[in-house]
Amino acid sequence: MKLVKIKTYNNVFSYKMGSQTLYTYRFRYYDLYGRRHEKQARGFTSALAAHKAELKMELKASDNEIMQMVDSTITVKKWLTRYYEMTNAKWKKSYRISYQENMSNHVIPLIGHFRLNQLTRMQYDYNLVQPLSKKLSQSTIANIHRQFMAAVNAAVDESIIPRNFLDNFRFKRNHGQALTRHDLSVFNELLNSEDADYQTLFLMLEYTGMRKGEALALTWTDIDFTKKCIAITKTRGQYATNSPKTMAGNRVVAIGNFLTGQLKKYRLFGKFYN
Repeated sequence: MKLVKIKTYNNVFSYKMGSQTLYTYRFRYYDLYGRRHEKQARGFTSALAAHKAELKMELKASDNEIMQMVDSTITVKKWLTRYYEMTNAKWKKSYRISYQENMSNHVIPLIGHFRLNQLTRMQYDYNLVQPLSKKLSQSTIANIHRQFMAAVNAAVDESIIPRNFLDNFRFKRNHGQALTRHDLSVFNELLNSEDADYQTLFLMLEYTGMRKGEALALTWTDIDFTKKCIAITKTRGQYATNSPKTMAGNRVVAIGNFLTGQLKKYRLFGKFYN
């Protein structure tokens, strides 16, 4: 394709496409590291239209939006990989593994090919959230969404994209249904036939309201049999035991005589996670 320089505008060229004359611009600039780049776009039907588009690029350069110009075509996959390389050293091991699995197994296969600056809420919902809803729990999808949003917000902070186009995205959540008194009574009767491990675990969940990960992370030093209370200071995930995500997660919960007795029996005749 032969380009012909337009005398009226410094960086605009014309070219032939069949019997039609079209226009393109070529704009050279330097990024924050002093590396030279060239931005170009073609297909304009007039030299003036190409010139106006080029002026917008020059304005971005003067307004320190260079990184948006350099990475204007970056894909979701490429950014997620770069984001991981830049930040994973500061993450907990469990989060690092979870991020890698969620992005590699779910996000990248489904939306990795989209340009980061062109991914819309509708595309995100149709191509990622809806397919995942057919095979994953809502809590897992919510976790994937949080991790992806952190990566997108980092792209905004690094001036890769001007804003998070998925901000305030909402998806339906089913929070489940609490057991009725009758259901709980039936459940506890069935629990009596289980071994001590299951009995103690589910009774702690029932009587204290603690999360499963918090219960699995307990050691005997966390239980004060004299004061009849349990100190919750950590949580056990799939890959590691960590401190709670928030300060409010560190707390002391009271236990009554029944659960205290159950734990004492379990300590004598059962086992506990250490």
